[in-house]
Amino acid sequence: GEDLFPNPNQDFFYDIVGTFNSNQPAFYFGLDGNPPAGQFDFVTIALHELAHGLGFIGSGLVDDGTGGRECTGVRNIGCWGYFGGNPTGFPLVFDRFVENGAGQSFLNQTLFPNPSSQLSTYFRGQDLVLGAPILQQVFGDAAPLWAPASFVVGSSFSHWDENEFRSTSAALMTPQIARGEVHRDPGDITCAFLADMGWDLGPGCRLLTTDGEASVESSPLVLRLVGPNPAATRITLELRQQTAGNATVDIVDARGRVVRVAHSGPLAADSEIAVDVSTLAAGVYWARARTPAGTRALGFAVAR
Repeated sequence: GEDLFPNPNQDFFYDIVGTFNSNQPAFYFGLDGNPPAGQFDFVTIALHELAHGLGFIGSGLVDDGTGGRECTGVRNIGCWGYFGGNPTGFPLVFDRFVENGAGQSFLNQTLFPNPSSQLSTYFRGQDLVLGAPILQQVFGDAAPLWAPASFVVGSSFSHWDENEFRSTSAALMTPQIARGEVHRDPGDITCAFLADMGWDLGPGCRLLTTDGEASVESSPLVLRLVGPNPAATRITLELRQQTAGNATVDIVDARGRVVRVAHSGPLAADSEIAVDVSTLAAGVYWARARTPAGTRALGFAVAR
């Protein structure tokens, strides 16, 4: 509720700044969600960076001893409260929800002095999660973060875990993107975490995290894209719910029209559903699962 940097002469005057190379030949600038196999979908990249600008980013650093974006300049010293290469003295809202495997926050300076070697070990611990309450209702648990043994500025601990989420609805906010990979929405757990940070969710995020109402469903329900994405002939979905029951899984186009009903009726608690997309036009679609426990949706692309 307070602008910590109201002075327009300060580096932090702007809320979000993005700089992209319009001459980069590897970028696909089309809006149809159908990039050639050898190019990166620019819309996906821009949406990813906007999510960082909305707060999906931590303030932690680990020194590599090179002199750039360092805590103290001593190799393997960690710190927090540095943003854009500048010391702020403040944690970011993202930082407040990070926990290690023991459930400890790195903001506890009794355990992890700032700066310290203990923080370096923490940020490279490979066991970091986000433990935010709405996120945990949607995911069913704290969600794993990308925290490799070698700290990478701008990548480590400010993304969902690549191995856990690369083929899920949350893949927009993993640290890596493949050529031809397309994601046109933030996904269920990213939307949930935006709500944890204090953002009011619009109807799109409410669709991804709930049954379309304002409240968040407490029953764990996971919809995962097994692959491929983009697809040419078929996709495989995985739907996990607490118990077996009725479910409807349909495919929705960019205009909100149901173009295919993949399943309607009883479904096991953990099921894979193959969906024929061979007759669909190239473009972006959403797979939507509706069950008594709520609704989940994820985006995917059809390429021709």
